[in-house]
Amino acid sequence: DVSLYTRLLKSAIKKSENKKGRRHIDDIDPTQIAGFFDDDGYEINTELIKKPTLCLTCINDDDPNEEMLCNMTRYDQRDEKEFKCFAYKKK
Repeated sequence: DVSLYTRLLKSAIKKSENKKGRRHIDDIDPTQIAGFFDDDGYEINTELIKKPTLCLTCINDDDPNEEMLCNMTRYDQRDEKEFKCFAYKKK
């Protein structure tokens, strides 16, 4: 199916582009490993994770104890049209 092939090709290109300029966990001195890494082992810069509008009205927004979970949720849904968070609690 041509459309399936096209979607797979676009997905592979996007995945490759997302790795540009990012360090792989295997290239980092083990004593210097810190932070977040994606499923392929590439470092995630949490400063570049967009914060959805929903997060601004959440009681967990800017809570240092929730920051890691919130960032993982945002990163995981970065390409989705609609952001969903099951930990959301209105301020």
